[in-house]
Parts: sequence; C-alpha cells; structure tokens
Amino acid sequence: MKLKILKSELIKNIQNVQNIISSRTNLPILANVLIEADQDEVKLTSTDLDIGIISIFKSEVEEPGAITVPAKRFSDIIKELPDEDILITTMKNNSMAIKCGKCFFKILGLPKEDFPKLPDFKKDPHVVMDQVVLKKMLSMTCFAMSRDEARYVLNGALFLFKAGHLIIVTTDGKRLGLIKKETGKDAPDRAIIIPSKTIYELNRALGEDGQIKLTFSENQVRFESENITIISRLIEGAFPDYEQVIPQEAKEKIVVEREPLLLGIKRAALLTTQDSQSIKIDVLKNRRSEERRVGKECRSRW
Repeated sequence: MKLKILKSELIKNIQNVQNIISSRTNLPILANVLIEADQDEVKLTSTDLDIGIISIFKSEVEEPGAITVPAKRFSDIIKELPDEDILITTMKNNSMAIKCGKCFFKILGLPKEDFPKLPDFKKDPHVVMDQVVLKKMLSMTCFAMSRDEARYVLNGALFLFKAGHLIIVTTDGKRLGLIKKETGKDAPDRAIIIPSKTIYELNRALGEDGQIKLTFSENQVRFESENITIISRLIEGAFPDYEQVIPQEAKEKIVVEREPLLLGIKRAALLTTQDSQSIKIDVLKNRRSEERRVGKECRSRW
C-alpha cells in the first residue's frame, strides 16, 4: 500500500472512528484501526465487537493495500506532523512507514485478516431520513438514557417505526424523553433498542446536510451516510410501556416563555449538589398579571 494524504483530512477521519477504540482490551487487534486503500479511496474501520465505524474519504492512492495499526499511536503521530502531505507506505512484516516533510516514523501493525469482519446488510429493510432531522431527535431525547447496568434495557433509545413515523423514546425511570417525526410511507413497522454508546457516536457523526440510511437485521442496525457508516448490536429485551406513564389529559396547563424559564432554572441549579440535584418551582396564581399591574403603576408614577 502506498498513498498520499492531506494531514487535515486524515485527522478528521481518524477522529470519526477513534472514539470507540479502547487500549484496555483482551484482543490486541481491537486497539487497532484498519486502513484500506483502493483506487482513489481510503477507508478507516474500527470496532469493539459491539459497534463498528467506517469512515471513507478520497485520497491519492498509488498502490492499493490494507493494514491495521495501533489507533492511538497512529493518531498521536499524525497530529504532531507538519501541515504538509503525508506519505504512507506499508512494508514487509506488517510495518508502516509514515513520511511528512523531514519527519519519518515506522510502526508495526497486524494483517487485515486478523481484524474482525463487520456484518453485511444486503436485503434487509431500511429507512432513509434527513441527517439534520435525526440529529435533532437524538439531541432532544438522549439526556434521559439510563446508565444503570441493573436495568440494561434502559441503557439505550427505543426506535419505534410505525405508520410512516419514527418515535424515539428514552427513560431512566425518573425522566422520559419522546419525539415523533414522519419518515415516509415505505418505512417498515419495527421496534428496536439501540445502545447509548451507539447513540452518542451517531449524534456526533450526523451533519446538517445529506441523508442517513437506517438498515435493520435481526439483532443489528446500520446507519449509513455518504462518508460514515455505523454498525451496532441491538439491546435485547422489552422496552417499558412508555404510554402508560404519559398523562392523557392535563387539568392545569401553564404557558411560559422558554428563555426566561431556562435561565431561571440554570441560576437555581447553581446551588444543587451531587446528592440533591433538584430545584423547586412554585406556581402562584395570577402572579404574572399582578406583576404587570405593579409595573404599570410604577411607570405611571415616573
């Protein structure tokens, strides 16, 4: 393998796949990133066996090939190189040479054959959505995902495809987040639970433009955009019946302006502690109208 890459382009794509890689693993190959070069395209792949990420970008490929190298060491080297074109070459014994300006590094890797193969999705049902829509849905619901290992089924988000709509539900037993958006008539009815780790990586990878393709298999899901693909195992189990805890009717409703309420909550939250993360909201009848009346009287006096 022999290729020439822009430093900025390589760093951006390394960051796309590096977050799921852990150096503390029983399988050394899982601490590596798979680098594949073919024609004018380079593909980086990482996995921890529960989630896999693929990042693809254009580059000048002189000789095709593939190798896996330690992800952290490779990333640290690339970050310290000067802002020039980087020449990467693989040699015998699964070693890689990195040249940039007057800098030269040589690191040892492992063959592509040792790297776990990610599952293939061919004839499985799928849904296509705008990235910005899904990103907003995740941002508005991910706060309520649980971290309690005792209730593992809550450590993720429920994706419920029903009647041409996608409903995302999260809960930790105390809070509940729910959002519903239209996906199209061709969307298959399906309910899946996606792990929180996948949700965070997906939210980070989604952009403001383009579309995302969601493909389902029996126990896995794939999110595929133009440059990034995320494949994840699903959480097995039954998600709680969230509809039972949502009040169907509200006897009393309060309409407030969003920004003043948010600022007030932030100020009150400054005095919360780790053991007591709650604030008290008092709702007083006719308080707003009374404040307006007093304000008018004060202005009339001046």
